[in-house]
Amino acid sequence: MALATVLGLGHLLATPSMWPVDETAHIAYAESLVRTGTPPHIDDPLPQGVDARAIPGLTERLRWEQDQNRDGRQDIWLSNHPPAAYLIQGVAFHAGRALAGGTLAVTLARATSVVWMAVGVWATMALATLLAGASPARDRRRLSPDQIGLAAGLLVAVTPTLSHLAGVAFTDVPAFTTSTLCLLLGARIALEGPTPLRLYLLGPAIGLAVAVRTTSLPAAGIAGLLGLYGWWGARRGETDALADRSRRRTWPDLRGLIGPALVAAVALTPAAVWALRNAALYGSVTASSYLLDKFERDVNAGAVETLVSSDSWLRLATRMVADLTTGHWNVGLRRDTVQLVLTLLFGAGLWWLLLTLRARHDQPPRSGSVRHTRHVLRATWALLSAVPISLAVAALLFHASGGSLHGRYVLAGHAVVVIAAVVWLSSLPRWSGVAVAVVAGLLLIVDLSLIWGVFAEDSGNWTRTTIRIQLPYVAGVATPWLLGVATALSAWLFRSVAGQLVASGPPVERHRDASRPQVAEESVGRVVGVDAAVGHGLTQPG
Repeated sequence: MALATVLGLGHLLATPSMWPVDETAHIAYAESLVRTGTPPHIDDPLPQGVDARAIPGLTERLRWEQDQNRDGRQDIWLSNHPPAAYLIQGVAFHAGRALAGGTLAVTLARATSVVWMAVGVWATMALATLLAGASPARDRRRLSPDQIGLAAGLLVAVTPTLSHLAGVAFTDVPAFTTSTLCLLLGARIALEGPTPLRLYLLGPAIGLAVAVRTTSLPAAGIAGLLGLYGWWGARRGETDALADRSRRRTWPDLRGLIGPALVAAVALTPAAVWALRNAALYGSVTASSYLLDKFERDVNAGAVETLVSSDSWLRLATRMVADLTTGHWNVGLRRDTVQLVLTLLFGAGLWWLLLTLRARHDQPPRSGSVRHTRHVLRATWALLSAVPISLAVAALLFHASGGSLHGRYVLAGHAVVVIAAVVWLSSLPRWSGVAVAVVAGLLLIVDLSLIWGVFAEDSGNWTRTTIRIQLPYVAGVATPWLLGVATALSAWLFRSVAGQLVASGPPVERHRDASRPQVAEESVGRVVGVDAAVGHGLTQPG
């Protein structure tokens, strides 16, 4: 979480104010929402004159858009997005402006994304630990559930696209975080069983996610299905090895769902009202067609052609892993790095498949509880996998219809992709921790390269034959020194986290005899551990 925070602050410092192509509209949306108390419309103009000068970089950016004859970019064209994240940004923006003026206002508005990022890393770690601990095959992995959670958090923290978005006033990181929190809560209900608190929290979590961004809809729907699946399993009286149901209250009938359903209905009401507003104003819930017409976008390709094109999927993966909010800086480096990472993950996936098939062949007959646990875990993974797949298909279809192909459209399901990659890497013999560290190291290098590349290329200086503008940095002349501190600190934090994965030895292999009860073996282990801890002189053989 600290590493993600430092990298997010690095992007916040390196990215000139209003440099991202959509930040003008994001900042204006947040500022207008808090100032007027009502969300703006897509065709409402950006602040002009004195109001524009109160937002650093906005006057210069407006001059640029006017010179380039891009009239649509002079409006708050992102007003089709739900307002929850903008409300938080707007409060931070107005607080900063009241304290020290526009520079602090933009800084605090961007800093809300950094906070969302840190929470998202925690949610990813918790979800990864839960899924890894639920697997009956965890004893064969070279990384423990806690290490898998740590590895997943590390990979999310150094994902360049997320780090960059954590440094600007966009809403994609809040969508990633709220989606992951929804999936975490739904997975807990499915794997560990429903409790009153979990069922009552599920509705508000889903309501918050869909009130942040429409890309959270798949995760919200899947979280609801996971919750219903967990409740249905408890209602049937099923048991699993993950939850001690003697200490948990479950609802065996429909009456137990009345209260959580009412809370969920109240929590989802704002999102439903927003969807009806968009449909009335722009003709659809997402207003995609309205925006494509506004910017006069032509169809890029056929839907089927786009979906079956390997180049489209590779471009999406590249932009999902390492993408900036504007421009195409060093596309070759990003593409080569992503291809290398995907090759490593593909090889780990094949190895994981071979080990799984071998384990099935060598294993003795499974007990009923183990079979049930595997059944529940597979169902949970199948539902979770639907989130990034549906988001990727939606992004490609949007691109085919004329929209831009941005990797951030898929980031609401990024936690699932990362956790699956870590589970695959954890199946590698002997070198699981090293493999995770290598992948994370590659991503960190790209991340730091993007930070310094944006700053070193003087990205705030835009020149054409008819116009020249200079976009300001929020830290001014102190920017390079602060970036140096952030780089050194991020390298130290990465070494600390990666060292816990590389230096840790593989877990002890447990070859159980079918004739020996598992409880007896675990009891012996506990006695040995206690005796050794108090200094009774017991030694481990060999």
